[in-house]
Amino acid sequence: MDKCKLWQFTTDEYITAAAWSADGNMIFAGTAAGTLYAANTHNGEVFYSKPIHKGSLAVLDTSNLLHRIATGGHDGVVNVFNSQNGNLLVSHKLGNFWVEHLQFSPNGKHFIAAGGKKVVLFDAEGKLIWQFDQHKNTVSGLDWSAYSHHFITINYGMIQFFNLKTAEPYETLHYKTSLITTKWSPDGKYIGAGTQDLKIHFWELPYEPDTDLEMSGYPTKVKCLSWSADSIYLASNCDNHIVIWNVSGNGPAGTQPMQIRRHVGKVTQLSYQKSRNLLLSGGEDGLIVLWQPAQNRNPLYVGMAAAEVSQVVWSPDDSKALVGTVQGDVEVWDFSSW
Repeated sequence: MDKCKLWQFTTDEYITAAAWSADGNMIFAGTAAGTLYAANTHNGEVFYSKPIHKGSLAVLDTSNLLHRIATGGHDGVVNVFNSQNGNLLVSHKLGNFWVEHLQFSPNGKHFIAAGGKKVVLFDAEGKLIWQFDQHKNTVSGLDWSAYSHHFITINYGMIQFFNLKTAEPYETLHYKTSLITTKWSPDGKYIGAGTQDLKIHFWELPYEPDTDLEMSGYPTKVKCLSWSADSIYLASNCDNHIVIWNVSGNGPAGTQPMQIRRHVGKVTQLSYQKSRNLLLSGGEDGLIVLWQPAQNRNPLYVGMAAAEVSQVVWSPDDSKALVGTVQGDVEVWDFSSW
């Protein structure tokens, strides 16, 4: 076993989603078989495992305010559980579509879920506050602002901005092609999005017409995006490379990005720490690589997961990482020495 890997266990299927409890003492993993697993962070003891979705459990997240975990599945259902004991608190059938996007607000008081052309806002207990089903196309991503008062959705050709009070977007930004993934910078200044036509698009906020930027040259679709803690760097996947854009100063226009490489297979996961500019990557090759790109283009550490990496999530204190694989392995790695 890799020296940084504390433990691992194997579930019933591909790990499709993963999260930590707010106190860092529990981890949660969802599988393509629709099962939710909860385990002890320190020794891997499984507290409970239960089938909760018909079909895949596509997405899950936890509140940092209450002992709550919310899940969405390919059955069109959103569930809210007591994360400590796994008891179901509320269940909502959103429609006959896959619920593939779900995210708690940074303050843990609300969460949003999306499937098809619908986005729904809930409080942390799972009470439905409002829903908006007038997106022109399928919602392909969403993200909260760092201040928990606003969030965005993306679909074909547009980003839409919502607040907590009303089920109508208060601003819409247009773009000529399909947006497939998005991340809002922690300082709220930039939104980055990967596009169907193999590019990254940047919007600087508050937005002024014709100031958005387009970064091309990617050989594959950009599906992984992660902002550094200081909002200066946006990391993106580029086949088996990682491409990092610097948005400080006048922004990334006219600049060359940093490119770093250690993976042999395609990069499948990217995650910056929330408090420091350490970046963790996972790949088809099963490699787990720790980077500090702003200081050194060489890896700080390279380890091997049990199989191709499907999930990488930092612990709340940034000392450990939860890793999931396509063969159903759940692993916890300790990076506290860095």
